[in-house]
Amino acid sequence: KTLRGNSSKHGAIADIYQFEADLLGDRLRLVVLTDYVRREALRADGKVDERLGAVPIFERLRSTSSGDDGLCVLCGTLVIVPRAVQARLSEALASQGGDVPRFIPHPTDLDYVWFAVTDGVRQQVVARMTELFNAGVLRTIIGTSALLAEGWDAQAANTLVIASRSE
Repeated sequence: KTLRGNSSKHGAIADIYQFEADLLGDRLRLVVLTDYVRREALRADGKVDERLGAVPIFERLRSTSSGDDGLCVLCGTLVIVPRAVQARLSEALASQGGDVPRFIPHPTDLDYVWFAVTDGVRQQVVARMTELFNAGVLRTIIGTSALLAEGWDAQAANTLVIASRSE
């Protein structure tokens, strides 16, 4: 029970991320699945949230990444992508007749933007983000197992981390 919420899991995930990035370089296609989004961890005050969740894990990896490594969050209610990918994602959504989301700058890192996902575009967003992942534009996806675990087909994935409170 003590290990379920242990903050050392963040360090272990960061270690796996760094090891795989060093080993695979541009070929890295890492997926981290977790139970919660924890959107409130997207903070302007820089406080670290040690609970397991997509945003806290993203924040941990973002703080140690090079900024050009295709790190993103893909959840049913939230997407965070590198600013360099924003135009490409917008074009992909527009070409499919989908609404182009209003991107909001990350509160502390101008290299990233985020947007809230609505029910009407969720499937399109998942499909376009998966295409960008398979193409290597995005190389690390942190998401919720509820959205990505069953029926999600990311053929390029070569590393999977299950970051669950029950594991």
